[in-house]
Amino acid sequence: MKIDLWNGHSAYLLNFSPDERNNYPLAVKELFRLTAGRHGFPTMRSREIYVFRNSFDSAPRYLDQPCAEFISLTVSENKPLQFAYQFAHEASHLLAQNWQRFQKPGYHPWIEEALCGAHSILCLRELSKHAGWWATEGAKFLTDYIDKSYPISAIDSNWYQINQGHLSSASGLTDIIKPLSRLIADEFPDGQFAADNMALIPTPPNQDLQDYLQAWEARCPAGATVPALFLSLFGIV
Repeated sequence: MKIDLWNGHSAYLLNFSPDERNNYPLAVKELFRLTAGRHGFPTMRSREIYVFRNSFDSAPRYLDQPCAEFISLTVSENKPLQFAYQFAHEASHLLAQNWQRFQKPGYHPWIEEALCGAHSILCLRELSKHAGWWATEGAKFLTDYIDKSYPISAIDSNWYQINQGHLSSASGLTDIIKPLSRLIADEFPDGQFAADNMALIPTPPNQDLQDYLQAWEARCPAGATVPALFLSLFGIV
């Protein structure tokens, strides 16, 4: 199933049932409306994005090796909100062209994971604004899952010092990183952080977090940014 996006980009849903192909496009369109629809797509390996269910995989993932753009999901059959949650996270990796940084030193992957979690929250909040089933079930999903899994926490210099070791070694979205996702989503409810996510692409690697955040901030659009927020909260300026 083909979903037309912006500037000649398209998404294709593969290995999904007819009911899913009716229900899932809204999540794809909403996520990309909030990101590429406002800020444009970055330069990618392909204008075609293939989204498919892989029930043999252990976790959803944005594939970093192929020459095209692939998102592999493990969503259960006909679970639109679960689809939106997984898809938004992996689409965030795609929009940041994660394959250019994957497993390379000096890119602080916990930052990208926090942004991916924020994209999931953003997408689900937008879906819950739609009438009918999306509003009712979306609100329940936000309350029953997101609010519990992404709790609001006091994030400051003390939090950073306590969790610095965990962050530096994390390669996925963990329970410690999830409050950062919630913070980003709450601080930037309009989804402006999507532009900061794409600004990771040209930011050079640097093992020093302060230098990395400052270099990232310089590549973000003017105004409030995620790196500026981190620099302030973590007390490393």
